[in-house]
Amino acid sequence: MKALTALFFASALAASWLVPPPPEAAADGAPKVLWSKLYDQDNAVFEVEVLAAAGDGGMLVAGFSHPRGNRDLSDIRIMKLDRNGKIEFDRTVDESPYDYVKFADVTSDGGYLVGGFTSKPRGGNLKSILAGRRDALAIKLDRSGGVSWVKTYGGPGEDMASGVFERPGGGYLLVGTSGSVETGLGCGTARGRTSVWAAKLDRNGDFADGACAERGRQADWASAAGTPGGAIALVNSSAGGGRDAPYSVRIGADLSFG
Repeated sequence: MKALTALFFASALAASWLVPPPPEAAADGAPKVLWSKLYDQDNAVFEVEVLAAAGDGGMLVAGFSHPRGNRDLSDIRIMKLDRNGKIEFDRTVDESPYDYVKFADVTSDGGYLVGGFTSKPRGGNLKSILAGRRDALAIKLDRSGGVSWVKTYGGPGEDMASGVFERPGGGYLLVGTSGSVETGLGCGTARGRTSVWAAKLDRNGDFADGACAERGRQADWASAAGTPGGAIALVNSSAGGGRDAPYSVRIGADLSFG
């Protein structure tokens, strides 16, 4: 049986970033479906996690694909759609048995950045060598969907990428969380704790430098967005007596925190 993934787009969504709505849809204010598509995949489930608007009016769709009933064996799947939902390219990246997408973005050269983390599955055999249980993952694609590079970053703990953004003058700024203790990542968290983590990457995605914000303050999960001077991360923390205590951290392109 085939698993189906559906994407539906109404005029209200299209008006914000995809395609201009038709005049008749804007006049009465009622949402109008511009197109509806089904994207199938044989004998697998495709779970869409993130969308990114492309400069040509289309969009990038990223998620992970796994066998039905087994989410511990997953690959990253990336599709580029045109403004009418037609697939322009469809790529699968298999870095380890369990790969997970947290972000997707368009780069100034017309390419794309996608990533999240790659992990050792419970009881599974590892296809690639990871530094820890979970490593941050970044993938650079060119405008045609060709893979320029795939990089993982991590120490002995659990490390994740929440976003990778272009830095002024070249290279990239990775923002995520790290649970690795005093490693070359530049993050020296207390054992068993996780902190907001940022890293400078060169043009080829290679690690150059890293730092942690508010060492010792728990950061269970983070979402990140690029800013003109770097990025901002919204962080969930369970440090407040077992309750979620979200907070934000601003990260500069020079790895400063505020």
